[in-house]
Amino acid sequence: MLKLQTRSNLNLGDGFFDDSKENKLKIIELIRLHQPELIFANSLKDRHPDHGRAAKLVADSSYLSGLDKIKTTHNGIP
Repeated sequence: MLKLQTRSNLNLGDGFFDDSKENKLKIIELIRLHQPELIFANSLKDRHPDHGRAAKLVADSSYLSGLDKIKTTHNGIP
């Protein structure tokens, strides 16, 4: 349906990942690598604790991926 060409799993752990610098950098790295036009994430408010936390992590990482001062392997900032 979405005609995706790739899917990545960062293996952050079900139920136990946190909003850490390390996890943000993993997401920033993927955003910079793939340079998506659109990013889908869960709702910020959800019954499952991981879903809201993941949504915030993706939203924060999406913003941070555009900052030159944050260095990753793929610094090709669009």
